[in-house]
Amino acid sequence: MTRMRTTKTLDLPLLAMLLAIGCVEEGEAVPDDDDAQNSDVGVDVAAEHERLDDALDGLVATPPPPGTSVWSETLYADGTTRQFMLHTTAEGEVVFEELVDDRISAGPPEELLALDPCSDDAYIHTGWRWDTKLRWYFHAGSTPSELDVDAAEAAIKAATSNITGSHNSCGLADEVGASHEYLGRKSKAANINSSGNCLTSDGVNVVSFGDLPKGTLATACVWFSGGVAKEGDVQLNKADHDWTTNPGAASCSKQFSVKAVMTHERGHTFGLGHVGESSHGDLTMSPTINGPCQDSESTLGEGDVAGLRALY
Repeated sequence: MTRMRTTKTLDLPLLAMLLAIGCVEEGEAVPDDDDAQNSDVGVDVAAEHERLDDALDGLVATPPPPGTSVWSETLYADGTTRQFMLHTTAEGEVVFEELVDDRISAGPPEELLALDPCSDDAYIHTGWRWDTKLRWYFHAGSTPSELDVDAAEAAIKAATSNITGSHNSCGLADEVGASHEYLGRKSKAANINSSGNCLTSDGVNVVSFGDLPKGTLATACVWFSGGVAKEGDVQLNKADHDWTTNPGAASCSKQFSVKAVMTHERGHTFGLGHVGESSHGDLTMSPTINGPCQDSESTLGEGDVAGLRALY
């Protein structure tokens, strides 16, 4: 499995100018050329946004401070994903990098079947790790009506522990040094807006439910510098999808497991990337969530564990 990268250079000083004069809201796209800098108020923001949206195909985040990067994943219910990074250099240049998972494997059709998760040692790293505990909060006030708040909180905590404790059914011992500390409930949403854009990092790690673009299951954002994670936020889409903390119940219908989706997203938080769906689809870190009313992503495979061990 290979990862293809597309890079474009954007203009951070222009973003700062537009924010300062109120021409754009924080989290909106920034124009990608210097033409608009010739006038403080004569910027055709709509035209610049249209050009940038065409260039980046709607992938947007607030550029991070110099020397920092932000990574974003949008996870869709149909099994597709979108990933990109914005890197801000020390000189203030913003480099956009789209990450594309190549799911096409070589060989005859029988080799395209996913390997058994306990015999599949594939993993990908994203480029960061935590050098401290992940200390995080849950925005309990955002819990959708179909969920009990205590149960939702417990499922998110369990999903995080699935990663730090390398929860698996392969008989693999927990040799992962990653750790987390749940700091409780907080009246604050993740730094992700309703368009699915990563906003400005504030160093506070939050999981929340909220509105995201139609078809989106979840959006995750990680801010990092020098290979060290600084913040990791996750937002689950309650506007377009129903959620459950008991996916095995007979009454479950078209509801996605909080624990399953959050285990996948927490894998990203701790530095794991996507492995190819066609050959590695039974690993937690394959791109596709295996549908509603099931919990398979909550149990790590050999490759998921191996990737965490290599990082921690």
